[in-house]
Amino acid sequence: MKNNKCSFHFPQDESLQSFLFRILKVNGYINYSSILVPYSGWGSRPSISFEAKDILIGVSKSQLLKLLEKNTLISKEESDFVNHFDYVQLFDKTFAPQKTTKSAGKGMNIHFCPLCMKAQMYQYGYSYFKNDWNNQLYCLKHSEKLLALKPSNMSLMIINIDKILKCEVDDSFTFIPKYNQPHFMTAFDRSVKFAPCAKKQLIYWILKNSKYYPQGYTDICDYGLLNPIAKKAFNSKRYRYEIESDWDRFYQQITEYAHKDLTDYIQKHMVFDFAQFRDKGIISDHKVILKNKYKSCQACQKFSYDNYKTCSKNTLLYNPKTIYESKNGYKESFDYKDHKLEFDIQRHQNKLGIRQGEAQVRREIKMSYEYKRLGGKENYMKILKKAVYTL
Repeated sequence: MKNNKCSFHFPQDESLQSFLFRILKVNGYINYSSILVPYSGWGSRPSISFEAKDILIGVSKSQLLKLLEKNTLISKEESDFVNHFDYVQLFDKTFAPQKTTKSAGKGMNIHFCPLCMKAQMYQYGYSYFKNDWNNQLYCLKHSEKLLALKPSNMSLMIINIDKILKCEVDDSFTFIPKYNQPHFMTAFDRSVKFAPCAKKQLIYWILKNSKYYPQGYTDICDYGLLNPIAKKAFNSKRYRYEIESDWDRFYQQITEYAHKDLTDYIQKHMVFDFAQFRDKGIISDHKVILKNKYKSCQACQKFSYDNYKTCSKNTLLYNPKTIYESKNGYKESFDYKDHKLEFDIQRHQNKLGIRQGEAQVRREIKMSYEYKRLGGKENYMKILKKAVYTL
């Protein structure tokens, strides 16, 4: 095994799995368990093997970050409020692991276009697997179906991948896939995201407008236990909790039935800004965020530190030693009182027999459905008697 360290060139459209496989192969390493899944193909969460982590010292960290970004899979239904750079936490695990990797993630087919790889060999002197092939059945350049490597054990898979990279392809170890793998976006495909201050601003706007209620939300019925002021305060707290605990679902509802109000508010009270990750010699590309028009990032850093820590811009500001964090004593006291009040309301409902009555109504509604399904109460009783006699 070689211990040499080298700079390593990789094209912008190369997959992370391909890059790691090639760099291990070039440097004489034989352990590919952090990249490949036996009897499947590429791993969805590849990384350099623990014993080979030093060979990446000569490679630009910023280039590696971009490679990771283009290969970090995300859902198409991803929230609009995530941090652009949440994938950075995978950087050390992928390129500088501190222990032996036990898994390369879920297995996925190894797709490739022989014509593209021959063109790569002619242009670069070597070939590689494109990142786009992990989510495609056709080559967009040649309008040809992609080939796939037949699943096999680890040693045979390594041999066949090496043959493909040398453009030595035949039908004995390849096939034409009929079904595509589940399609995902990557972190590189992310568009505009809301900063934490913008999310907080939207929640405050919604709380001020009582016409925007989550579907299925109802105020608690105290049946005369609370005075109007106490009832309003209690239900306001429950309403806030309902929205904050399931914010993404509620935000989706708002985009559907109050789209114009939402866009008007965003245009009036928010601004576009750029975010970039900078830390430990790693610099990312700029990303676009929407932030609160009236709040500076420095103020957020000082007085809303929990929000600042989750913001995409948190590595662009100087982090002072003294942070003005809010005290939680009053909050804990109010939470305790809320829980106690909720218990008192439940106990009051039980004393009035409300819960027993509600359960009875539910049973009667369920029985009415059964009567209707079986053609009326008379038929229902006949079927029930017949079932009893057969026991």
